[in-house]
Amino acid sequence: MISSSATPKDYVDSILGSATAAATSAASAATSAASAATSASSASTSASSALTSANSASTSATAAATSATSAAASATAAATSATSAAASATTASNSAAAAATSATSAATSASSALTSANSASTSATSSATSASAAATSATSAAASATAAATSATSAAASATAAATSATSAAASAASAAAVLAGAIQATIFDAKGDLIVASGADTAARLAAASTNGYVLSVNSATATGLEWIANDVGDITGVTAGTGLTGGGTSGTVTLNLDTTSVYVVPTQTGNSGKYLTTNGTSASWAEVTTDPTPTAFMLGGM
Repeated sequence: MISSSATPKDYVDSILGSATAAATSAASAATSAASAATSASSASTSASSALTSANSASTSATAAATSATSAAASATAAATSATSAAASATTASNSAAAAATSATSAATSASSALTSANSASTSATSSATSASAAATSATSAAASATAAATSATSAAASATAAATSATSAAASAASAAAVLAGAIQATIFDAKGDLIVASGADTAARLAAASTNGYVLSVNSATATGLEWIANDVGDITGVTAGTGLTGGGTSGTVTLNLDTTSVYVVPTQTGNSGKYLTTNGTSASWAEVTTDPTPTAFMLGGM
C-alpha cells in the first residue's frame, strides 16, 4: 500500500496540500518498519522491543494505509473539484468575453453619452439665456400687470360711479315717465306737428298744428289753450324816409317822424283863442283879436 501511494502522492501534491501530508506519513511509516526489521535482526534480546516496535510499526502502517485511503478519496474529490474548476474557468472565460463585448458597448455608449452631454450643455446654456430673457419679460409683464390692475381698479370705480348715476337717472326717468304717462296719454297725439299745452292747472291739451304754412303761434286768452295759429303779418315796409316837412325816419326798430316847423305852415294852438283870427307878421302866424270901429268905413264898389 505504501509503494502504491507514490502515484497518488504526486497527483495529490499537485492538486491539494493534504496529499503531501499523507505521503509524508507513509514515508515515516516505512522508515519505522525498516528500523524495526533492523532492530529485530541485530538484537534478538530486543525482540520484545522489536515486536513491540513491529506492532507499533504495524499500527502505523495501518494508520498510513487509512491515511492513504483518505488521501485517495481526497484526490478523487480534488479531481472532481478540478473538473468543476475547469468548467467554471470555461464559464468564466465565456463571461469574460461577454464582459469584454459589454465593455466595448459601454465605451460606445459612453462616447454617445458624452456627445449627448455636450449637446445638453449647449442646450442648457441656451436655456439659461432664454430663462434670463424670460425673467426680464416676466418682470416687465408684472409691472404692466400692476399698472393694468391699477387702471382696472380706477375703471371699476368709475364704472361703479357711472352705474350708480345711471341707476339714479334711470329711476328719475322712470319716475318722470310714470308721471308723464299718468298725465298725458300717447293717444292724444293724432297728427304731425301737434303740441301739448296746458288748458288749466295740471291739465294738458292738444294744440293741432296750423293747417297753413307760415302761420305763427299767437296768444289769445279767448281760446281753450290761450294760444292760436295766425297768419304772420310781416307787411311790405322796408324803411321810412322823412320827406318835406318831416324829420326822422329809419329802416328798423321803432321809427319816429316829426313835423319840420321850419319848412311847413303850422297853425298855432287854438286853445284859449276863441273868436280870434289868424294873422301873420310875415315870419310866423298868430291869433289876433277882432276889433270893431264905430265909424263906418265907406266901401266904394265900382267907381265913385
